Amino acid sequence: MKSVDDSHLFLPLASPNEIEALSVEIGKKSFTKEGCKNTYAGFSHYILSLAEVLEKDPLKINALLDSLISFVKLDLILSNRLYKNDDKFPRLNEKDYEGKAFGNSESITTGQRQQQLRNLVLSIGKAYGKNWDFLYEEKVNSDEHVRRFEKEIGDALQTDNGEKALVVISGAKEKSKKSLINRQGLAPIQTSPDQMKSVLVESTETAWKKLKSTFESKASFVFGDAFNDKNLGKVWKRMQVQKKHFLLI
Repeated sequence: MKSVDDSHLFLPLASPNEIEALSVEIGKKSFTKEGCKNTYAGFSHYILSLAEVLEKDPLKINALLDSLISFVKLDLILSNRLYKNDDKFPRLNEKDYEGKAFGNSESITTGQRQQQLRNLVLSIGKAYGKNWDFLYEEKVNSDEHVRRFEKEIGDALQTDNGEKALVVISGAKEKSKKSLINRQGLAPIQTSPDQMKSVLVESTETAWKKLKSTFESKASFVFGDAFNDKNLGKVWKRMQVQKKHFLLI
């Protein structure tokens, strides 16, 4: 098993095309279940951070689009909705979602984070006149469902550079300030106010050093030999560019 500490930092950075390959490597036990659970806190925090960046630079809307699609794909895989019963992918069960992982205060569970992110996706859809309930109503989701969602959300966000999506995210952020477990909220990674920045700096620096070592040595510390250097290089390059996003909120 690999360390779970870094998964919340770089899995949300994976593109929709990369997230499936990463999922296979997670399924090979590159991460513990705690590491899988960490990704929900990571996606929440990363989407909130991106929203702040995009308010100043709306041309970077593709980063938000990728993160939303990647979340949907990984969540459907972890909850055994996509590629159901294919044992090369990682899965979480009901008990896993009832527990807590990195960044969860004692008042919010992984399942509640999952519900917040799902509600965020559905709310963004409604803001653009789209109904994406099919993602979660069907017991088994197919590639066709995911492709439909990818196309519709891509077309929607391009109409206004994601302006409506940013309004939805901002509203979710405000709701979580009043209550972390608000189903329509979006809770960031939680630590005490005094520790927030130092924890994020320390954890991001650790992740960067490990990924840099991996990238330069062409050996795999996280993903296993099957994850090729080209894809790892893409993630590493994007992490260098987007590193500061994790420290914004």
